[in-house]
Amino acid sequence: MIEIKYKKSELLFAIIFGLVVIVFLSYLLIYETILVKFISAFFIILIIHIVVYVKIKQYQQFNEGTAALQIDDNGIINNTRSKTKFIAWNEISDFKTGFYKNYNLIYINPKVKKIKVNDFRTLNTWINIFTTNDDPLLYIQPEFLDIKKKDLLNLLNSKLQNYNHNH
Repeated sequence: MIEIKYKKSELLFAIIFGLVVIVFLSYLLIYETILVKFISAFFIILIIHIVVYVKIKQYQQFNEGTAALQIDDNGIINNTRSKTKFIAWNEISDFKTGFYKNYNLIYINPKVKKIKVNDFRTLNTWINIFTTNDDPLLYIQPEFLDIKKKDLLNLLNSKLQNYNHNH
């Protein structure tokens, strides 16, 4: 089993940056107009969710020695999300890179797609994306991992090719 750890410096930077933004938005919440207060309150709640629920959880996992990614002959265990996700090699079509929410990501392209591209036009799909732990887009965020994106992509493609060759 290959274990890829979190990159401590990136996690700490994300937490500190999030806290600085919360302080700035709190200032706006106190001293600005009602519209700015409403927008600030929304972003404070969103950032608190990201910083407290996701990044601090990842930092705790780092301190406990839990790997961010575990790659073995059965598939990938992704601990970088709010909920741990396992995806078997036989469910993966390929890996692609791209941007989503300002992050350069590695996408796990499943063989069977649960959500079609046209589904992203509906409000219900967007609400589900932001309120559930079930991601329609399976991805790995390499910025927070202690491995270069290129090396991780090569490793994942190599493991997938080995699995496909043997099965």
